[in-house]
Formats: sequence, C-alpha cells, structure tokens
Amino acid sequence: MENREKPSDLGSEVPTFRQEVGTRLREIENRFKNRESAAKCAGVAKSTLQSWIEGRADPSFEAVSRLSRETGVSIDWIAFGAEEPTSAGAAPDDETLRAVMDAVAFEVEGRGLHLRPTQFARLCQVVYRLITESGASNRAAAIKAALELVELN
Repeated sequence: MENREKPSDLGSEVPTFRQEVGTRLREIENRFKNRESAAKCAGVAKSTLQSWIEGRADPSFEAVSRLSRETGVSIDWIAFGAEEPTSAGAAPDDETLRAVMDAVAFEVEGRGLHLRPTQFARLCQVVYRLITESGASNRAAAIKAALELVELN
C-alpha cells in the first residue's frame, strides 16, 4: 500500500502526516535501548510501534505523551516537527494533562463527536496550551472554546 501523496502541481512525492510522525518516532525509538523498551514505555506492542514508525497507523495521544515525557522531547515536535527535540525539562505537567484529557474525552462523548486519535490529541494539545500558556484559569471555558472550533470544522 502506497503511503505517499503526489501533488499534481509539484510533480514530486511528499511525505504524509503519518510518515512524518513515523520518522520522528524512529528518532525517539533510537533513544531507547531497543524497540521493545520503547514500545513498553509507550504501552504498546513492538508491532504497534513499528506500524507507527512505518506510517501505517496513528499513535495514540497517551502513547505520544509517554514517549515525550520519557525522552524529554516536546509533543509538538513529535506531532508536527514544530521545534527541535528539547531537554527533559519540557515534559508536560502530568496532573494538568490528565485533567485535560479526561475533561476533553467527557465533553467529546457528551456532544456525540467522533474524533480520530490525532484529532483528539490535537484538541487536548490546544486546551492544554490555553490553560498553561495563556493563563486560562477555567478549564471548562478552555475546553468549550476548543470544542466550538472542532464543531465548526
């Protein structure tokens, strides 16, 4: 199965989102003793990690979060290549992250939305940023604002 898109105006193949994430996950995997230890950290089987690295499947937000925390690279870098891998000090606040994930899951389910894992991860990321970076003290308001954006798309 070909996992590349060929834009007609460029005439060349460009990597898909999954392939780009897979490339960065391979770099993260190299920080571990072996694939088994990387998979164990992510909470998945070696074959699942392999499918993510090969771009055949989307990793779960929780697995990406675990790998981020363990290796000290940002979730933004894993998902989007937004910045260079960072030191261990960049790990998200576990308590806030867990609260955001739980609250977003509750709201998404309550609204009857069906999100792919990557959409759920991105939504959690936006809410987490709203809370931690912009000083949003009300988690419910941050989640509501982010969900309104999701429902518009």
